[in-house]
Amino acid sequence: MVGFNEINRPIHLARRDACLERAVEWLSRPVQQLGTAERIARVGAVIRMLRQALRHARLAVRSVRATERERDFLHFLELTLQQVESVDALIRHQSHLESKEHGFLGKFLGVSPDEVSLSAINFQRRAEDMLEGLWQVLRMSSAPYRQLQRENLDALSPEERERYERACANVCRTSAPSGENPASAAPDAVARNAASPLGAAEFPA
Repeated sequence: MVGFNEINRPIHLARRDACLERAVEWLSRPVQQLGTAERIARVGAVIRMLRQALRHARLAVRSVRATERERDFLHFLELTLQQVESVDALIRHQSHLESKEHGFLGKFLGVSPDEVSLSAINFQRRAEDMLEGLWQVLRMSSAPYRQLQRENLDALSPEERERYERACANVCRTSAPSGENPASAAPDAVARNAASPLGAAEFPA
């Protein structure tokens, strides 16, 4: 008898891949012109997609067909999520320091406005540095990710591959991060990547 892990493997692989690629797409968009609240929304959307990708990657590796490369990729997703969550924490620190109405840090620390402003800038720079470091790793991961994806698809039956493709078409139809228009949130990839401070952003097919 075939277990649920085998029956649902194409769906889990599809959701793993689609959610990851949506997260990378959102990470590819430049953030310099965004306000702090918009950056928090963007990073929060990426975190939600990565958590979904990680959830389905964990379910997919329960299959007897899971490979060592697949398990390594699961660990890679875990590390990627941890790094984006760290970026989120830095930006939220920045937000609390910048806020004159709701920020408690400046009041609690009892320091001058100039010191608070400098600390906020430092948190922003650290977040940008972490994003750039993450981007470099994501660019290096593009080829091995596509290789893993091809291996996974090649191991599926024609019926399973059709289920994979249907799930990819339906998954991650999520609204754009807060403040962004879903209809205009996915400009031409080449133009978007050229504008990105981090360089080419999407996993190439």
